[in-house]
Amino acid sequence: PNPSAATRIVALPHAGAGPTVFRQAAGLLPDDIELLAAELPGHGKRLSEPPHRRSGTLVAALLPGVVAAVADRDWVLFGHSMGAFLAHELCRALRRAGHSLPRRLIVSGRRPPNYPAPELDLHKLPDGDFVHELTRRYDGIPAAIWGGRDDPQTAQMDGWADLAAGPAKRRLFDGGHFYLTDRPERFARALAEETTNDKT
Repeated sequence: PNPSAATRIVALPHAGAGPTVFRQAAGLLPDDIELLAAELPGHGKRLSEPPHRRSGTLVAALLPGVVAAVADRDWVLFGHSMGAFLAHELCRALRRAGHSLPRRLIVSGRRPPNYPAPELDLHKLPDGDFVHELTRRYDGIPAAIWGGRDDPQTAQMDGWADLAAGPAKRRLFDGGHFYLTDRPERFARALAEETTNDKT
């Protein structure tokens, strides 16, 4: 927590992850930026809560907490992989409800929602095939527009520009789907740059 920070980043993690995925990067950000990460139901400290099965109900559940968290601050919204999709949907929900939008939406590691999935849906595969495909597609069950150069999702990242109301910019990082935890210093530096470079 950094209550005196001028800017807040609300961060939405990838599927299966919680706020700890952003812990290293959060500690490397400048003092005037605070990173708040969502703890989704069914994850981390909320493991006993049933996870949402539909993005609409999850976005509706996130909305009041996000609105309260950013009411008095300049803010940016960041989402990685599934979190990128949720961040986009959250922006749409904020706009529909008449709330202030983030100064910037940063999406990472996921094709835009208006692009069809290039391959079979993972959830339809038998267990053995599911694990194999998960490992191939997303660099494993973590061996452990932003994208890793070696991430198969990166090829379609440019499509996010079609959904932007203003100019869009692309950044590539060395690494695969989990580049942000593999290279936290580089990720934190880029996140700080993108959070502050258009501030007025």
